[in-house]
Amino acid sequence: MATYSLPTGHQYIEARVNWSYTQNISANTSTVSAYVEARRTSSYMSTMDASNPQLTIAIDGTNYTSTANYNFGSYAVNTWFRIGSTASKTISHNNDGAKSLNITTSHTTSISNLGSLSKTQSVTLATIPRASVATGGWNWNAGADTTVSIERKSADYHHTVFFDVGFNNAYVGVAARSDVGTSVTSNFNQAEQALIAQKIVDYGNPSSIQSRIRVITYNSSNIQIGTEFQYGGLVNRPAESTISSQSSLELATTGVPYTLSGVYSSPWITHSLKLFSNSFNKTITLANGASATGNITLTQTDIDTIYALYTTQTYAPFNIEVTTFLAGIQLGSKRTVTNGDGILTFNSTAI
Repeated sequence: MATYSLPTGHQYIEARVNWSYTQNISANTSTVSAYVEARRTSSYMSTMDASNPQLTIAIDGTNYTSTANYNFGSYAVNTWFRIGSTASKTISHNNDGAKSLNITTSHTTSISNLGSLSKTQSVTLATIPRASVATGGWNWNAGADTTVSIERKSADYHHTVFFDVGFNNAYVGVAARSDVGTSVTSNFNQAEQALIAQKIVDYGNPSSIQSRIRVITYNSSNIQIGTEFQYGGLVNRPAESTISSQSSLELATTGVPYTLSGVYSSPWITHSLKLFSNSFNKTITLANGASATGNITLTQTDIDTIYALYTTQTYAPFNIEVTTFLAGIQLGSKRTVTNGDGILTFNSTAI
């Protein structure tokens, strides 16, 4: 309850306006109520006669008029009492939730020495919180999901949440989730994961790129309340897998063994392995979840081709290259075996 004084023009009479309001956050409204009180400050003042005294309170331009009571003698000295009815009005706030208004008082009957009680008071209501905000979930690893928590301003609100990524504060949207209450898990599909990976590549394969969460808030009537942004998050790029093999082995159809290391755990990670020796190369694809160890199998035709490239030698140098993909998009640079070129020794029975 807030109070401000009114002019009375009488040395033994004081008057004031008491006003208050309640807010409807979802509707973006406040109901403002006001009434006038008076008191006598001396026993000298006991009554004030008037013919059909009318008191008017105007709230935000709407008049509310009632019969006034000026029977001061019915109340003890310094006791406040109402001299009219309570006025009440429901007022819409601005789109941003702010609202200021005027409360005006006056009485319509001339009463000797009381004065007009006329005053216009500007009041400012508390701003109604409009758009909800994200409170977590703006940091995640590419290839994984993230859960965004939302501080909802009203139980009637629902939201559309956008997941944006960027570099140097230039952002693009990669996914949107609608009809969200207080939290949502991204559940990125392959196309969305691929877009995140492509942006990492486009931005030069940094160890991380920026993320931003956009939350658009709607009320129960699907009227848009507002949009809030949360900045400062990071999407971390998975490191490329590395590969190793034996430094020397016999050229045979059993193939060339390999071991992958540093494989990032994600259902969207796949690999391509390429065995090359001179102009010969053979590529295999490892699906997600494939074993980190295995062999690149060589056919007899492969062996014959390699041997033909080194007719004056008893061995063939080789290397293996691994390329890491996230949702089909190549991450970073290709990695070759860590122990340098291997040696494939020739066995005449196999050739």
